[in-house]
Amino acid sequence: MIQNTIYAKAFKTVWIIYSALALLTLLVSVCVSKELILQASPTCYSIRQFGKPCFMCGATRSFIQMGKGNLNEALNYNRLAVVLFIIFIVNSIIFTYYTTTYITTIFFKQKITT
Repeated sequence: MIQNTIYAKAFKTVWIIYSALALLTLLVSVCVSKELILQASPTCYSIRQFGKPCFMCGATRSFIQMGKGNLNEALNYNRLAVVLFIIFIVNSIIFTYYTTTYITTIFFKQKITT
């Protein structure tokens, strides 16, 4: 029983960190210019070392295009990144709901029932 709560707390902590990073990634893809993102992004290791693209090549450009609302362009760069972007959006919605509910509960000292 004690181990389950320890694992649950650890999982929750990891999820919160992941969710914050996913939300930050979404915000960057929407708010930061394409040129600045591409300048700060490293070249793919697979292309540098082996001259072949990996399964995530084009993901940065795909995220940028999704952030700008260009689904067709995003699909041309990397289809998997589009799926990942949608997962990030869904997770960010859940995370935002969780954090606002948690903060509201703390400040108002009452349980919010759903």
